[in-house]
Amino acid sequence: MAKKIEYKSEGLLTSFDYKRPSVKFSYWMMIAFLVLCCCIALLPVLWAFLSGFKELAEYYSQTPSLLPESISWKKLWDISIKLRIGPAFINSMILFAGCWVGEIVIGGLAGYTMSRLQPKGSKFLFALMLWTMMMPHTLTMVPMFMTWTDFPLIHINFQNTWIPLWTGSMANIFNILLFKNFFDGIPLSYVESAKLDGCSNLGIFARIMVPLSKPIISTVTVFVFNSTWNNFMGPFLYLKDADMATVALRLYTTSKDWTEPEQMLAAFIVMIPSVIVFAICSKQIMGNNVSVGVKG
Repeated sequence: MAKKIEYKSEGLLTSFDYKRPSVKFSYWMMIAFLVLCCCIALLPVLWAFLSGFKELAEYYSQTPSLLPESISWKKLWDISIKLRIGPAFINSMILFAGCWVGEIVIGGLAGYTMSRLQPKGSKFLFALMLWTMMMPHTLTMVPMFMTWTDFPLIHINFQNTWIPLWTGSMANIFNILLFKNFFDGIPLSYVESAKLDGCSNLGIFARIMVPLSKPIISTVTVFVFNSTWNNFMGPFLYLKDADMATVALRLYTTSKDWTEPEQMLAAFIVMIPSVIVFAICSKQIMGNNVSVGVKG
C-alpha cells in the first residue's frame, strides 16, 4: 500500500499529502465507508443466491438464516437444464448483436452530426430529441405494436422476427446524447488536421472518432446489453415462437410455477452474463485518452 501511495500520479491527493496523519485517517475512514457500502449492496444478492439452495421448509422457517443447511452445486446445473438456458442465451445474444450494431452506428453518426457537423436546424432537432425523452415508453407501445403486426402499405406481420426489436432500439436518444457529449470533448485539432489532409466527414468519423471512442462504446455496450438481456415486454409482444424465446422471456414462462428458492437461483443464473460484460468493459469505461497527442 505504501508503494502504491508513494508512486501515485493521479488524483487530488499527492504522495506528500498522504504523509500527514489527518489525511491518512480520512483516507482509511473513506475506505471503511466504501467497504460498508459494498457490503450493504451485496448482502441482498448474496441472500438471494444462498436462499436458492435452501429447501422450501427451510426457506419459510420462522428463524431465517443466511447460510443454508447444505449447498448442492448440482442445483445450478439442474436449474439451467430446466430453464433451457442454452437456446435462450443464443437468442438473447442475437437480439443484443442486432441492437448493438444499430445503436453504435446510428447513435454514433447522430452524435457526431450533432457535435461536429451541426447542420441547420440541429439545435431545434436537439431540443426535440430532449423532449421525446420525456415521453413514457408505454405511450408508444400500442402504436408500435399495431405498426409491426400490420405494417402500413405492405401489410406484413413482423411478429416472430427480430426486426421490430432491432429497429426499435436503433434511435435511442439517451445513447445519442452520450455520443454527442463524448465527441464534444474530443479536441478540434484532430478534426482540423484530418480536414487539412483531405479526409471527408465520414472518413473523420470512421478513422478519428471511432478509434477514440472506446470508452463511450464500452459504456453504450453495457447499457445495450443490460436493456436487451433484461428486455421482457418486447420479446413477449413480438416473439410468439417458443424457439425464439430470450432469457428474460424463458425465465418468465418457465419458472412461474417453480418454488421460490428455484426462482431465486434461476434469477441469479440469468444475472451472471450482465456482471461479466460489465467486468470486461469497465476498464475501457474508466479510460479516456483523447487528449494524448494534443500539443499544449
